[in-house]
Amino acid sequence: MSKDYQMKPRDVIFQYKTEKFDKFNDFFQSNGIKLPQVQFLLSLIGRNNNCKVALKENDGSKERQFSRVAYQRVSNEFDSYFGLLTILDNLEKDYHTVINSLAFEKNGNEIGYLDMTNVSTFYQYMLGGIQGGFEILSEYDNSCQDSLQIFDSMYEYIFSAGNVDVLENVAKNIEE
Repeated sequence: MSKDYQMKPRDVIFQYKTEKFDKFNDFFQSNGIKLPQVQFLLSLIGRNNNCKVALKENDGSKERQFSRVAYQRVSNEFDSYFGLLTILDNLEKDYHTVINSLAFEKNGNEIGYLDMTNVSTFYQYMLGGIQGGFEILSEYDNSCQDSLQIFDSMYEYIFSAGNVDVLENVAKNIEE
């Protein structure tokens, strides 16, 4: 395989709302949702709220690290997530440019992992989604012990009319 098509990941380290991230992550992992899906859910929440947070943002939280090994174990899944968030973030740009140059960018040996548009977009939205995700979780977590109600609220959030419209628009562009 060509080096141009191989991702050279590195550890992702952040210090932003890590306690809220950990509570959100712990809830979903205790219910069988793996870390990559938790990160994707938070990035969708961040995107929906139009909230990106710089990867270097530091609010005094403890340091949290995602190992490069996590990417290597499920690279296809992460590549899909990176691509989707980049597509959603660039709907106003030429579709072919976004798909061919941004959404599925690989770094080989040339550009830093966190400097790539697709990777940085994903993690910036993920950080931006922590507060919103935590608020959704907290709203239900304080009033009930039923995990099903929390999952239902997240399902409703993800599949609300506005979010579905965006995903259908992306699907139409892909079909063309």
